[in-house]
Amino acid sequence: MPIDLTQWPQTDDVQALLTASGLWPTDSGQQAAATTEIEAALGSAVVDFEQRTGWAPFLAANTDSTRYYAAADDRGLLSLDGGLVAITSLNVNGQAYTQNTDYWLRRSNAVAVHAPYEQIQFATCRAGALHSAAPDRIAITGRWGYTATLPANVWEGVRQGAAALTALNLATASQGVVRVVVEDHFRQSFDLGLRRSDRIQEWLNEYNALLVTYRRVIS
Repeated sequence: MPIDLTQWPQTDDVQALLTASGLWPTDSGQQAAATTEIEAALGSAVVDFEQRTGWAPFLAANTDSTRYYAAADDRGLLSLDGGLVAITSLNVNGQAYTQNTDYWLRRSNAVAVHAPYEQIQFATCRAGALHSAAPDRIAITGRWGYTATLPANVWEGVRQGAAALTALNLATASQGVVRVVVEDHFRQSFDLGLRRSDRIQEWLNEYNALLVTYRRVIS
């Protein structure tokens, strides 16, 4: 069955990985609990991946949204503090600016290297109007994120991370350990000191390597 890279892994995807690895429970009652664990683990894995790579959101929504900025720097350069995969409009003080005349998207080779735009370069002749600390001066509407289609290794890595978290949480339950649910329980569960199977450790290694590969570099 082909994977859908326009969305994050789903419950069935993680269950299939656990089943293939011999980590899916055979008892029907335990399976119901495991399904609930998967749903929570998937949400935690996505949030953890986005927070630790610095790309939030990583997968762009299908609809536009608007973000607001106060000012460009002295070179007319505006950092977007994240990724932009497509732009619909840019307005400064309510005035519409024209792409490739009044401003340019940077990095210029983003499409070629399958990366998002991270900056706006305003034309020098217009940049002087942008040096104000007034809030919400610049309005940019578009699709925000790192990508509109997940790289296959990201999809698989998040699936593996969610599978590892599910397996560890099921293990704590079977040992009678009371799990404390905290905001970053994705990482918290990995620090319980449980004996991990080789397969779970392999999933964790792959997931952590992925975090390094996609970590956003802030210049």
